[in-house]
Amino acid sequence: ALFPLGSVEKSHVRRLAKRAMLPVAEKPDSVGLCFVGKRNFKEFIGGYLPPAEGEFVDLNGRVVGKHDGHHTLTVGQKAKIGGQARKLFVCSKDAATNRVVVVEGRDHPA
Repeated sequence: ALFPLGSVEKSHVRRLAKRAMLPVAEKPDSVGLCFVGKRNFKEFIGGYLPPAEGEFVDLNGRVVGKHDGHHTLTVGQKAKIGGQARKLFVCSKDAATNRVVVVEGRDHPA
């Protein structure tokens, strides 16, 4: 994942922070929005946008579940899909089709 340090990968910055013994080196990633605060994001956004059922799909386009709208999810977030034995994470979202692509693992190369 990239963040506001240009093309420097987050994993590299974490290694540098660990070497410098910065306390944030081991801090968990945040995929939320700071202005939402401690509120549940899905409930927060639901106050502004109505639910819009869509599909979770894998990289091959195979439907693996349903969601309440791509706008309720953030890239990198764990996708809560019933009946899945594996942990899936949001990889990308397509607003035009309301499809959300999910992959196994947080660090998937896709």
